[in-house]
Amino acid sequence: MMSHAHKQFLFAVLVGFALAALVHSQNQSGFISIDCGLPNNSGYTETTTGINYISDSTFIDTGESKYLSANHDLNYYQPYWYVRSFPQGVRNCYKINVTYGTKYLIRAGFQYGNYDGENKPPGFELHLGANLWDKVNFSTEFDLTTRELIHVTLQDYIHICLVNTNKGVPFISSIELRPLLNTSYKQGPGFLALVSRYDTGLSTTNDTGSSRYPTDIHDRIWEPSYVSDETEFQLRTSAIMNESYQNVFEIPSTVMSTAVAPKNASHALEFYWDSPDNNSEYYIYFHFAEIEKLRPPQHRNLSMISSGGWFPSLFTGNSTLPPILNAYEIYEAKRFLELETNQGDIEAIENIKLHYKISKNWQGDPCSPQAYKWEGLNCSYPESRPPRIISLNLSSSDLRGQISPFIANLTMIQALDLSNNDLTGPIPDFLSQMPDLYVLNLGKNKLAGPVPAGLIDRNKYDGLSLRRLTIFIQTEPFKIQGRKFTKSEINKITSNSTLIGRGGYGEVYHGTLEKDTQVAVKILNLSSRQGSKEFQNEVKLLMRVHHRNLVSFIGYCDEGDTMALVYEYVGNGNLQQQISAAGADIGLTWKQRLQIAVDTARALATETATHALTDLRGTYGYLDPQYCTTGQLTRKSDAYSFGIVLLELITGRPAIITDVEPVHVNVSDWVRAKFERMEIESIVDSRVQGTYKYSSAQTAIETALACVSKTPTERPEISYVYDRLKECLEIEKVKQL
Repeated sequence: MMSHAHKQFLFAVLVGFALAALVHSQNQSGFISIDCGLPNNSGYTETTTGINYISDSTFIDTGESKYLSANHDLNYYQPYWYVRSFPQGVRNCYKINVTYGTKYLIRAGFQYGNYDGENKPPGFELHLGANLWDKVNFSTEFDLTTRELIHVTLQDYIHICLVNTNKGVPFISSIELRPLLNTSYKQGPGFLALVSRYDTGLSTTNDTGSSRYPTDIHDRIWEPSYVSDETEFQLRTSAIMNESYQNVFEIPSTVMSTAVAPKNASHALEFYWDSPDNNSEYYIYFHFAEIEKLRPPQHRNLSMISSGGWFPSLFTGNSTLPPILNAYEIYEAKRFLELETNQGDIEAIENIKLHYKISKNWQGDPCSPQAYKWEGLNCSYPESRPPRIISLNLSSSDLRGQISPFIANLTMIQALDLSNNDLTGPIPDFLSQMPDLYVLNLGKNKLAGPVPAGLIDRNKYDGLSLRRLTIFIQTEPFKIQGRKFTKSEINKITSNSTLIGRGGYGEVYHGTLEKDTQVAVKILNLSSRQGSKEFQNEVKLLMRVHHRNLVSFIGYCDEGDTMALVYEYVGNGNLQQQISAAGADIGLTWKQRLQIAVDTARALATETATHALTDLRGTYGYLDPQYCTTGQLTRKSDAYSFGIVLLELITGRPAIITDVEPVHVNVSDWVRAKFERMEIESIVDSRVQGTYKYSSAQTAIETALACVSKTPTERPEISYVYDRLKECLEIEKVKQL
């Protein structure tokens, strides 16, 4: 490797004065020749090359076929007569099946030709899989340009993608793949993008033009080079090249039977090339073969010298003949900066796409690059590892049939939304075997049967491998599947029971069912004007939601003037009672409080379901003050409400503190005043004093106060809150090591 002024070169030189091999085989085995935009199920043999081309219709399902304008000169190769344009979507991708682990020459061809009648050549990006291959631009409407690379396939398919960069509609004329010997063209990770390829023995002034297949069995395009008549001359031989000499590049004999040399034998053979990128690494391959019959004492010895320049000069030293060069190629080494999605996840989501015949613009890599991830997906991007699919939202996607078994292969999925479709059949038990799944929305489908016991059972555990799980089940049409109690049964349960609470539209009693099952019964207060409607809404919600941090819903009564809800009885009280200062003898540990906060933030951060809210009623102290002014709720409103709950967890005080003179104050104002004086210990609940780390508490308080900022735009996203709270929890876990 040689370098100069930030330009780096790796010289791969085929040296020797043996004659290059002529390989007579003209077999197109392994060739993939695609005419983009060619009508479906059609093909042809291109007359000048003899190469067989096929339509691109089986490789892509988007885009529009266009024929070049009638006034365009169609003397070019036939593969440039049609184009496929992509007026819809940001990224459109071809998927082409290949042989895994094979080194391919891949070439994409483009000719605008004013196919759209706009006389405005576009600009766009060309990607290989998730990585940028090159930018494609045109000087005039008749420019014909190609992009070529050498790549060893990492899967049994490749994606070639065109990306709209708001500079016009992307299009493509042809795609060609040609297998090479795997031992040719050494390269590092990534691929080699062709910069130039010259047959130095062909002149731009005296020869007819470039050469390719069938002259070159790998269909490389060899361009003629500029030769200075004053300082250089070209050599040619008509002799048949020695077929016994083989090399891995398999350069055609017509290329190796010509060369360029300086007219003065004592002069160097010099070339000039201007690198478009000073910081890139380039591979330059020189190809040599002796084409003259030397007689003693004639000899030709080559030395390659770089005297501070960026391109080496060829000298002959003590040779009796001048240096020669038959051909050379220049490639830019490009690395894969974007990792492609985990292969198991790719296969799973592709099978889901086929199972449901999804018509969304799901093309290319599902997660990478992040800017072009598939609609409805969320992915994680671990450092130096492939992205993983963690969320799938196919709500309102016209899905039909049963829940696809391929979903089980998305092994790291955390949230799954299949709501508002036409799914039928049972809820599969495999959903309970997905350890990271904690939000499952199956609402508004036609699913039959109960929620699998495994899903419900998971809500009862809180281990390292089992997470919170929220399940949304079908609610339309409104049909209650829980136990329906009679009026007499409700009267019997509550006749000698203890009144344990009173709400805005009812009273709650502690009673007992058969087999000594303790329950809490909420009796609707008929004097409440909103009670009947709220009763119906609550029954719908309770039948829809199953969550380990919610009490289980047992049944209901709707008979005559009696409306009641029956829940399991939780003797230790709710969250507010657990952290209330009134219950000083009980309470949650600091770590438990952080865990609750992390779990809640995580659910909010990845919640994908949509909600239609009418007749909103918010509990005083928790509702975003901005709502009172604008009447609009946003994600920032969620942040505010969550911030209040977080402050309750931290302080052990309610949202509205009533024991402060002279007036009641919101817990956020109370904490903010103390935090400005850094009175951390007086903020944190006294029952957990001495059990937490100062930095953990400080970060939790800072995060909570950011959530309840008076200005909504200053409130952080819940995903950020989740990350900060995880840091707090990690601090406490380190403490216990």
